[in-house]
Amino acid sequence: MRVGLFAVAVLGSCVPAPPPAIADATGRWEQRAPLALGPRQETAVVTLGGEVVVLGGVNELGATLALVEAYDPAVDGWRRLADLPVPLHHANAAVIDGTLVVAGFLVGADFKPDGRVFRYDAGADAWTEGAPLPPGTERGAAGCAAAGEHLYVVGGLRASSVMTVSRYHVVTDTWEALGDLPAALDHLGAYAVDGRITIVGGRTDGLRNHSSQSFELDTQTLQLSARAPMPTSRAGFAGAVVGGEIFIVGGEGAVGGSGVFPQAEAYHPATDSWRSLLDMRTPRHGMGAAAVDDVLYVPGGADQQGFAAVDAHERFLAAPRPAP
Repeated sequence: MRVGLFAVAVLGSCVPAPPPAIADATGRWEQRAPLALGPRQETAVVTLGGEVVVLGGVNELGATLALVEAYDPAVDGWRRLADLPVPLHHANAAVIDGTLVVAGFLVGADFKPDGRVFRYDAGADAWTEGAPLPPGTERGAAGCAAAGEHLYVVGGLRASSVMTVSRYHVVTDTWEALGDLPAALDHLGAYAVDGRITIVGGRTDGLRNHSSQSFELDTQTLQLSARAPMPTSRAGFAGAVVGGEIFIVGGEGAVGGSGVFPQAEAYHPATDSWRSLLDMRTPRHGMGAAAVDDVLYVPGGADQQGFAAVDAHERFLAAPRPAP
């Protein structure tokens, strides 16, 4: 066996060597097994039972999908789960006490909002339907986070950007309205840390109308307060909580080139501060992210602004956060 710079030759065959990891003082990006069911963007991504679950989305041909697959980091492999009840994209999804909840989404090429709620039972590998979002609040492309027994759906897209904040109680299967954001935003992020929801980025009715604003929602008092802005204004990014920090990567709305942001940044809620991380190895938008054992996984998305789905899957292993 001869090992060269670009390939490994075995018994007369030649297969490309895996691209190298890239690294700096903040951590390193590594390639993982690509999406097994093909390129997809505008997906929802969650952590469930130690696996990374990818839900729905749009493929490279523009078709909306009901596909669901789960990635096991221990074996660097994917397995297929029960399809969603309907094809969908831009789903609002989170996991509450081991139950995966999809709470509103968009359907079709016209991005029609749908307020249905689907709950996934991992033991049965089956979906059931819950109480839908109240009429007039149906939306997708929202920020979505779980805290306690509640799922929070923040902002979103319903023909245009909306300011609405809604809360779903997983036990009683009921909804309540919590008021409005200071601005209408879609393609934003919402992340729960220690009973507080950090709301970050997003855009208002247009790719270039993105925001760097951040807010914090106290889930006990339901008070909303401004927090330190994200260094890179953007929307359509992926994010997850890693070791008490909120990691934000990629996004769209950049001027020039692919229109995709390569930047990765981390927010520390306890100090209300941001730090820069190593840029993405493959910049993308329209994807989600999930953390398993404090490692960030980023499957799928698009490497060009708009529709350009890929099957890329990479992870970021962060170096310890510098002491304050």
